[in-house]
Amino acid sequence: MALRVGALLAIAAAILGIGWWLARTGDTGGPPEISVANAWARPAGLGETAAVYLEIDNIGQSPDRLTGVETEAAANADIHDEQMEGEVMRMRRLAAVDLVPGKPVAFAPGRDHIMLFDLKRKLAEGDSFPLTLVFDKSGRFAVQVRVSNHGAGP
Repeated sequence: MALRVGALLAIAAAILGIGWWLARTGDTGGPPEISVANAWARPAGLGETAAVYLEIDNIGQSPDRLTGVETEAAANADIHDEQMEGEVMRMRRLAAVDLVPGKPVAFAPGRDHIMLFDLKRKLAEGDSFPLTLVFDKSGRFAVQVRVSNHGAGP
């Protein structure tokens, strides 16, 4: 009987010790905290392509990755970047974008962006549409994208 009580106390102490250690390191295994701001796209017509620009900030303690994008406004959406190859600007699909805590990532013209293919609706100045960002650890994050000819200004 004394052996059982001693074993139970040892297990309880181990569990409390692990909990204390996790609390002290600040990493409880939970998903990172994500902040998204200034989501916008330029006007575009039905069936056309469009680009979405926004800012993502991982304000948590753990790294994460943007791995996908979904929207009902287009038949397909992908993460892209642009790079100069010689004198030609080339666009390529990215499988993911790493999000390091405290280092915001700007999706902007001429840089990383989200491409919408075969728009299912017209994107008119002043409209907005839903976009879902899919993160490796944080899961799905819904944002409203504002359609503007003037970029991310007021």
